[in-house]
Amino acid sequence: MRGGVTGRGAAIVTGAQMGLRRGSPWHWMGAPYELAARIRVWCYERGWFRTRTLPRPVISVGNLTVGGTGKTPVVIYLVERLMQQGRRVAVLSRGYRRRSRVPRLLVSDGNQVLVGPEEAGDEPHLIASRCPGVVVAVGADRHALGQWLLSRLSVDCFVLDDGFQHLALHRDVNLLLLDATDLDGLQALLPIGRLREPLTAAARASAILITRADREDQVEALWDYVRGANGGLSSPSG
Repeated sequence: MRGGVTGRGAAIVTGAQMGLRRGSPWHWMGAPYELAARIRVWCYERGWFRTRTLPRPVISVGNLTVGGTGKTPVVIYLVERLMQQGRRVAVLSRGYRRRSRVPRLLVSDGNQVLVGPEEAGDEPHLIASRCPGVVVAVGADRHALGQWLLSRLSVDCFVLDDGFQHLALHRDVNLLLLDATDLDGLQALLPIGRLREPLTAAARASAILITRADREDQVEALWDYVRGANGGLSSPSG
């Protein structure tokens, strides 16, 4: 998948700028964050934290790092293809950086875009604007958000935007995006690096989509690195 969002937050310091590599003293500063991330996943796997299910298929699109990997263009692509098949699609998003603080906000009802980007968040508003006919809603609790939509509108399937870490909602397809140009972003966890959780989390994915894959050497380097942490992953197909 080529293209995608190229912007990066100006305050993000990359591993390369710090001389960060696995095994360096800086790398181990992310150990407490890694432990917390692993415990959280383990609690969901053991059933101590509840994963709830919506009565419609859910496709999740997400990544392992903070910053853009092209999630929004992929969500738009999936929505367009599903709608071409006659599906009534709803996108569930947290609405990052939105100004509205209501627990559930309908961005588009499938007929018109109802709120602006400041209330909805930039990405949900862009998806609603680019995909006429799609339902878009934002809220922190995506299960409650989906149930709320089903009580009001006709929906065949859900697309979960930025959902890889949202383990509270069951997904039927778990799509993970990796940026071929950003191997450095996979070097260490927050707060030193940009990983949200360890690379081994890639094993949860139903499929891995490598974005910005214009150079074969970058794709191979990225995949070798990820596969080194996940020995069971098979090679990507072209």
